[in-house]
Amino acid sequence: MDIIYFGWNRDTDRVWGAIQLKAYEITGYVYTWNKIGQYLTFWGKRDGRFTTKITDYTRDEVESLIETRRNDKYIRIDKRLIDLVHADMPKKIDRVYVTSLLKI
Repeated sequence: MDIIYFGWNRDTDRVWGAIQLKAYEITGYVYTWNKIGQYLTFWGKRDGRFTTKITDYTRDEVESLIETRRNDKYIRIDKRLIDLVHADMPKKIDRVYVTSLLKI
């Protein structure tokens, strides 16, 4: 699992994250050249259920989403410290990840 970003907003007690599900081959065609891959974004209350979305994004679009979250006071949490946000957080992220793999 390739977690691109995981953030937590202390004020609203919400989390937001992005995981790369699938990388496209760069073939040189205009359509696929700018595509980086298929991403899963998830968000929700720290101790609640997550809402998810699977979308094709370019790297610039992903970076733009991450920058928006940073501006919204989401603090980047290192992958190794995700369980400090909530004890069940790694399990919840794994569950969301596996469920999304079944959808693609």
